[in-house]
Amino acid sequence: MKALFIFTLLPFLCLSQKDPIQSVGSAVTYVVTCPCKLFKHYEKGGLVYFCEDIENSINYMIREQKYKDGIDRVLNVLNQNLYGNHKHLSDSIMATSKDSILNQYLKENPNGIEVDFMNSKAVMVREDNIQKLFFLDENANMSFDVIVSGTNTNIVKSRFNELINSLMVKSKNFKKIF
Repeated sequence: MKALFIFTLLPFLCLSQKDPIQSVGSAVTYVVTCPCKLFKHYEKGGLVYFCEDIENSINYMIREQKYKDGIDRVLNVLNQNLYGNHKHLSDSIMATSKDSILNQYLKENPNGIEVDFMNSKAVMVREDNIQKLFFLDENANMSFDVIVSGTNTNIVKSRFNELINSLMVKSKNFKKIF
Protein backbone atom coordinates (compact mmCIF):
# COMPACT_ATOMS: atom_id res chain seq x y z
CA MET A 1 0.00 0.00 0.00
CA LYS A 2 2.93 2.35 0.75
CA ALA A 3 4.39 1.73 -2.72
CA LEU A 4 1.09 2.61 -4.38
CA PHE A 5 0.88 5.81 -2.34
CA ILE A 6 4.46 6.78 -3.25
CA PHE A 7 3.91 6.12 -6.98
CA THR A 8 0.71 8.15 -6.86
CA LEU A 9 2.39 11.04 -5.08
CA LEU A 10 5.66 10.98 -7.06
CA PRO A 11 4.46 12.86 -10.20
CA PHE A 12 3.28 15.76 -8.06
CA LEU A 13 6.63 16.02 -6.29
CA CYS A 14 8.77 15.97 -9.44
CA LEU A 15 9.81 19.26 -10.96
CA SER A 16 8.70 19.91 -14.50
CA GLN A 17 10.94 21.18 -17.27
CA LYS A 18 11.93 24.77 -16.49
CA ASP A 19 12.75 25.79 -20.06
CA PRO A 20 9.81 25.93 -22.45
CA ILE A 21 11.85 24.16 -25.17
CA GLN A 22 9.68 22.01 -27.42
CA SER A 23 10.40 19.75 -30.40
CA VAL A 24 8.83 20.48 -33.76
CA GLY A 25 9.06 18.35 -36.90
CA SER A 26 8.74 14.72 -37.80
CA ALA A 27 11.64 13.94 -40.15
CA VAL A 28 13.92 16.86 -39.31
CA THR A 29 13.51 17.91 -35.72
CA TYR A 30 13.79 21.52 -34.69
CA VAL A 31 13.49 22.87 -31.19
CA VAL A 32 11.77 26.10 -30.32
CA THR A 33 11.08 28.04 -27.15
CA CYS A 34 7.39 28.77 -26.84
CA PRO A 35 5.65 30.17 -23.72
CA CYS A 36 2.71 27.77 -24.06
CA LYS A 37 2.45 24.05 -24.82
CA LEU A 38 2.31 23.34 -28.56
CA PHE A 39 -0.36 20.76 -29.36
CA LYS A 40 -0.16 18.97 -32.67
CA HIS A 41 -2.86 17.81 -35.03
CA TYR A 42 -3.17 16.94 -38.71
CA GLU A 43 -4.70 19.39 -41.16
CA LYS A 44 -4.82 19.24 -44.98
CA GLY A 45 -2.17 16.53 -45.21
CA GLY A 46 0.30 18.29 -42.94
CA LEU A 47 1.17 18.47 -39.29
CA VAL A 48 0.14 21.59 -37.35
CA TYR A 49 1.52 22.68 -33.97
CA PHE A 50 -0.71 25.20 -32.19
CA CYS A 51 -0.98 26.93 -28.85
CA GLU A 52 -2.73 30.00 -27.49
CA ASP A 53 -1.38 32.41 -24.92
CA ILE A 54 -4.70 33.57 -23.50
CA GLU A 55 -3.14 36.10 -21.13
CA ASN A 56 -1.54 38.07 -24.00
CA SER A 57 -4.05 37.12 -26.75
CA ILE A 58 -1.30 35.55 -28.89
CA ASN A 59 -1.66 32.46 -31.12
CA TYR A 60 1.37 30.40 -32.14
CA MET A 61 1.12 28.06 -35.11
CA ILE A 62 3.76 26.03 -36.94
CA ARG A 63 2.66 24.18 -40.07
CA GLU A 64 4.82 21.37 -41.38
CA GLN A 65 4.41 20.09 -44.93
CA LYS A 66 6.34 17.11 -46.31
CA TYR A 67 7.51 17.07 -49.92
CA LYS A 68 9.59 13.90 -49.94
CA ASP A 69 9.06 10.74 -47.94
CA GLY A 70 10.73 7.40 -47.30
CA ILE A 71 9.04 5.63 -50.23
CA ASP A 72 10.32 8.32 -52.57
CA ARG A 73 13.89 7.71 -51.40
CA VAL A 74 13.54 3.91 -51.76
CA LEU A 75 12.24 4.29 -55.32
CA ASN A 76 15.19 6.49 -56.21
CA VAL A 77 17.71 4.02 -54.78
CA LEU A 78 16.05 1.18 -56.74
CA ASN A 79 16.12 3.31 -59.88
CA GLN A 80 19.83 4.03 -59.45
CA ASN A 81 20.70 0.38 -58.71
CA LEU A 82 18.58 -1.17 -61.45
CA TYR A 83 19.34 1.23 -64.27
CA GLY A 84 22.70 2.61 -63.19
CA ASN A 85 21.28 6.12 -63.35
CA HIS A 86 23.31 8.15 -60.85
CA LYS A 87 22.32 11.56 -62.17
CA HIS A 88 20.16 12.48 -59.18
CA LEU A 89 21.89 14.83 -56.80
CA SER A 90 19.38 14.18 -54.04
CA ASP A 91 17.86 11.02 -52.70
CA SER A 92 14.51 11.85 -54.26
CA ILE A 93 12.93 11.42 -57.67
CA MET A 94 10.36 14.10 -56.87
CA ALA A 95 11.01 17.29 -58.77
CA THR A 96 10.97 19.84 -55.97
CA SER A 97 13.34 22.70 -55.57
CA LYS A 98 13.60 25.23 -52.79
CA ASP A 99 13.26 28.12 -55.19
CA SER A 100 10.04 26.86 -56.76
CA ILE A 101 8.46 26.20 -53.35
CA LEU A 102 9.53 29.61 -52.02
CA ASN A 103 8.28 31.34 -55.18
CA GLN A 104 4.90 29.63 -54.83
CA TYR A 105 4.67 30.84 -51.22
CA LEU A 106 5.58 34.37 -52.33
CA LYS A 107 2.76 34.25 -54.91
CA GLU A 108 0.31 33.25 -52.18
CA ASN A 109 1.68 35.96 -49.84
CA PRO A 110 2.45 39.05 -51.97
CA ASN A 111 3.49 41.05 -48.86
CA GLY A 112 6.32 38.57 -48.25
CA ILE A 113 10.00 39.29 -48.71
CA GLU A 114 12.87 36.89 -49.20
CA VAL A 115 15.26 36.76 -46.23
CA ASP A 116 18.25 34.73 -45.07
CA PHE A 117 17.31 32.33 -42.27
CA MET A 118 19.60 29.63 -40.88
CA ASN A 119 21.98 30.04 -43.85
CA SER A 120 19.22 29.47 -46.39
CA LYS A 121 16.46 31.38 -48.15
CA ALA A 122 13.14 31.95 -46.41
CA VAL A 123 10.07 34.13 -46.82
CA MET A 124 8.98 36.57 -44.12
CA VAL A 125 5.53 38.15 -44.05
CA ARG A 126 4.88 41.07 -41.71
CA GLU A 127 1.34 42.39 -41.37
CA ASP A 128 -0.34 44.36 -38.58
CA ASN A 129 -1.46 41.52 -36.31
CA ILE A 130 0.24 38.55 -37.93
CA GLN A 131 3.86 37.65 -38.65
CA LYS A 132 5.00 34.62 -40.65
CA LEU A 133 8.23 32.91 -41.56
CA PHE A 134 8.27 30.19 -44.21
CA PHE A 135 11.39 28.07 -44.67
CA LEU A 136 12.48 24.64 -45.88
CA ASP A 137 14.86 22.20 -44.27
CA GLU A 138 18.28 21.96 -45.92
CA ASN A 139 17.27 19.03 -48.18
CA ALA A 140 13.89 20.52 -49.17
CA ASN A 141 12.16 17.47 -47.68
CA MET A 142 9.71 19.58 -45.71
CA SER A 143 8.66 23.14 -45.13
CA PHE A 144 7.71 24.99 -41.97
CA ASP A 145 5.35 27.95 -41.81
CA VAL A 146 5.80 29.71 -38.45
CA ILE A 147 2.89 32.05 -37.66
CA VAL A 148 2.36 34.33 -34.67
CA SER A 149 -0.86 36.33 -34.51
CA GLY A 150 -2.72 38.40 -31.95
CA THR A 151 -4.51 41.64 -31.20
CA ASN A 152 -1.55 43.81 -30.12
CA THR A 153 0.92 44.47 -32.94
CA ASN A 154 3.85 45.22 -30.61
CA ILE A 155 3.40 42.01 -28.62
CA VAL A 156 3.01 39.97 -31.84
CA LYS A 157 6.24 41.42 -33.23
CA SER A 158 8.14 40.83 -29.98
CA ARG A 159 6.90 37.24 -29.54
CA PHE A 160 7.53 36.42 -33.19
CA ASN A 161 11.15 37.60 -32.91
CA GLU A 162 11.63 35.57 -29.70
CA LEU A 163 10.18 32.46 -31.32
CA ILE A 164 12.24 32.77 -34.51
CA ASN A 165 15.47 33.50 -32.61
CA SER A 166 14.94 30.39 -30.47
CA LEU A 167 14.40 28.04 -33.44
CA MET A 168 17.29 25.66 -34.12
CA VAL A 169 17.98 22.24 -35.59
CA LYS A 170 18.05 19.78 -32.72
CA SER A 171 20.75 17.48 -34.09
CA LYS A 172 23.22 20.32 -34.75
CA ASN A 173 22.65 22.11 -31.45
CA PHE A 174 22.19 19.22 -29.02
CA LYS A 175 24.83 20.48 -26.58
CA LYS A 176 23.32 23.98 -26.51
CA ILE A 177 19.90 22.61 -25.61
CA PHE A 178 21.05 20.55 -22.65
